[in-house]
Amino acid sequence: MHKIQAGFTVRPISRFGQAVEPVASNVDPSVDMKTPPKIQVDTMPAGKFFAYAAEILKLQPPHITDEPILAQMQRIGIERGKSFDIDKLDPAIKTALETAPRTPLP
Repeated sequence: MHKIQAGFTVRPISRFGQAVEPVASNVDPSVDMKTPPKIQVDTMPAGKFFAYAAEILKLQPPHITDEPILAQMQRIGIERGKSFDIDKLDPAIKTALETAPRTPLP
């Protein structure tokens, strides 16, 4: 089975029948490629986590079914299309985000 899979190639139809060209990419050296993503997220300070989430929301629009959670996020200062700065929050909200208990996922 693996031999068959190894023989597959993917390319645009416009390139069908032509030689495969390697994909050029630039790796951001500031990205930690050694620490597993879950550990990176689990150890990220609250301000960095929510700021990162806000930036992702700028690039990847949420699904329509995410509206309820977006409304909850807006209550703590995370708004679609806007950057997030934990230091600009009400001190009580900032403290709550920074000290919220971490519940491990199964």
